[in-house]
Amino acid sequence: MAPSFLPPSHAPTGATRRDALLRVARGGAGMLLLSGSRLAPASAASSEAFSPASSARLRFALPLLDEALASRAAWEPLLHPLCAAVGCALETATLSSLESLARAVAHAEVDAGFLAPEAALQAVVEGRMRILAQARRPAAQDPNRAVLLVRRAAPPDALDRLLAEPQDWRIAYGERRSIAGYVLPQARLFLPRGIDMETAFRTETVGSTFAGSLALANGDVDIATGTLDDHRLFCRRFPPEGRQLRIVWQSEPLPAERFAIRADWPRATRQELRRFLLRYGTAAGPRSARERAVLRALNAPAGYEAAPHAALLPVAQLQRDLALQRVRAARWTSDAARGRRLAQIAADYERQKAVLLRDEERAAG
Repeated sequence: MAPSFLPPSHAPTGATRRDALLRVARGGAGMLLLSGSRLAPASAASSEAFSPASSARLRFALPLLDEALASRAAWEPLLHPLCAAVGCALETATLSSLESLARAVAHAEVDAGFLAPEAALQAVVEGRMRILAQARRPAAQDPNRAVLLVRRAAPPDALDRLLAEPQDWRIAYGERRSIAGYVLPQARLFLPRGIDMETAFRTETVGSTFAGSLALANGDVDIATGTLDDHRLFCRRFPPEGRQLRIVWQSEPLPAERFAIRADWPRATRQELRRFLLRYGTAAGPRSARERAVLRALNAPAGYEAAPHAALLPVAQLQRDLALQRVRAARWTSDAARGRRLAQIAADYERQKAVLLRDEERAAG
């Protein structure tokens, strides 16, 4: 079903903390679309640059956050001038799952977005989108990582206990596409120890990192996957619940999220949008000071930097590693069947690698 766009007046306002917690708990797997104000084309030249499919509008997929309105409020101060720079109207789409995001990209229901690395990889490999930029992480800021959370009241050796007897623990994790919520914990922590997140625990709950953290704080689960950045944001937004949680495991640094745009948009328009992002908040003066405040609200205080498609290769490697772990953990009817699966994994990875390592000029534009 095609998504419907709602005018801003239909959006609920004045959400309380309790309302926010209820929205996190409910989760969902669809898409809430909220239209922004329309902007007149900046000039005849700029309006001629748009793809016919875009209808002089940019439908932007916001990051997967717990609250659509909070995400929209944080992003619109950046997105409105970005659209004005190329003379298009802004419409924002908040998607509640990687699956719904993949469908929206595949069906051309969004034109651009700030995509999780796994979503960016799929969109680029399928030829549907091109990468514009990614957030630059300050040198002094710890890298974002996948984490495993327990309640603060859990015993000091909680990680050793759950690895020894997973059947006694209830787990909340992300959907299977999620690098932080599923792929890294499964490939780096659990499967190497013979534990399958989907079958080894007493119960499994699948949802967002915020929903998992809330379920953990409420005692509905015993462990939850997440990320360092999301955990810190959860603790700022919901201090009483955040104080009940602690981290017992961390992964290697996570790949960054990325700005992406439809591949069928004209090259000149894509380049103008990239220039806007790379310059945003970098100049002197009051305007750039306001832009830097917007960047801080988006957890991108150092602004944005160029991101070639080849930078997505670690994401493809992580997905390959998990697939290989599954082959090693599975029982096979024959060596031939196992060999065919290994050959398929290798072929899929080489196909992704070939796309990502194509001519850098093409990847950049």
